[in-house]
Amino acid sequence: MSHYADDDEDGKGDPNVQLVRLDLAKAEVWATEGKLAFLYEVAKANQTDDTANAGHHGTIVFRKAA
Repeated sequence: MSHYADDDEDGKGDPNVQLVRLDLAKAEVWATEGKLAFLYEVAKANQTDDTANAGHHGTIVFRKAA
């Protein structure tokens, strides 16, 4: 209840609350060494017309619930 406006007990009338549903099948993730390292890689790639090293890349596959 702490997430809803004081005058609305269930949140249905709160214009700042929205329910979003995502049915995911697959997602791709990149793990970097940190924000500064990633910023450096992007800046370096822009100066050299090279491709930035975005870190370790992986794919997550979600299974449908039974």
